[in-house]
Amino acid sequence: MNTYFNRAARPSKKALFGMGLVLMVGLLSLGGAQIATTDTMPSIVGGQEAAPPFQYSWMAALINSSSPPGDVYWDQFCGGTLIYPRWVLTAAHCVEDLAADDVDILFGAHDLTDGTENPGLRQRLKVLRLVIHEDYDQRSLDNDIALLHLAGAPRGLSSAALISDVSRQRPGTLARAIGWGDTASSAGRYNYPERLQQVDMPLVSQSACNESYLGTITDSMLCAGYPQGGRGGCFGDSGGPLVIQNPTANNRWELIGITSFVQLPTGGLKCAQPGFPTVFADVYDYLDWIEHQRRAFAPKLPGIWKLLLLGD
Repeated sequence: MNTYFNRAARPSKKALFGMGLVLMVGLLSLGGAQIATTDTMPSIVGGQEAAPPFQYSWMAALINSSSPPGDVYWDQFCGGTLIYPRWVLTAAHCVEDLAADDVDILFGAHDLTDGTENPGLRQRLKVLRLVIHEDYDQRSLDNDIALLHLAGAPRGLSSAALISDVSRQRPGTLARAIGWGDTASSAGRYNYPERLQQVDMPLVSQSACNESYLGTITDSMLCAGYPQGGRGGCFGDSGGPLVIQNPTANNRWELIGITSFVQLPTGGLKCAQPGFPTVFADVYDYLDWIEHQRRAFAPKLPGIWKLLLLGD
């Protein structure tokens, strides 16, 4: 059983963005069809609260656009990463059934229940358009990537750097996953944190990950986790970032993955189980696609204005 890492169920506006679970029964190796259950979403397991708060200026929370101001805890359903002034990267499965006006993006947040924190930098923006990868496959979760074009640029926040050197993604390299997902790994228990969480995990080789997932891991996927389990993504972390530090660039964080799914080895809702790494969309594999989409929606202006606004 392959479990999405978003907190969203789909039946109604409230449930759609509340604590909903979306399960996909069977990777290609198992055969089977997609089944939506009523409630749950993935979260960080085995990590800790991100400290100091607000250090990840590019971290975004996807929330129900009808959510009132302030406490958005129940209306946050996925994560995302600001990669350009008006572009957020997330998972395709987070937004595949939604329209742009269904989603708002919250920046500068740490505690989802505290609408007064981080004054000036905590801000909520509208989405102008959703761009889902044209080859996204709901069944295999291949190409689980989407771009959200914002109606405006967040003030005072910097974008994340994208991975540019694939050699830094060697197996064993410690990477960090970030999100507001479930922190309980046991079936039947849920513990969705109010505050942003982080967890460090080593990258897992393609071959080792494919052994766990019976050959269904594609070249566009990246895996991370410990053989003994205990740390990983879970319900509610979907679309959020997997990052590594670049020692040649002042240890800046670089985005290498988008939280996508985990396979459940047995019945029940369990994350970070032994032998089942968390699976991410491999950002390096999509650099050309990201740039193509950004340019396709760049303002149609000549000369210096186009150059100035392309970073939009």
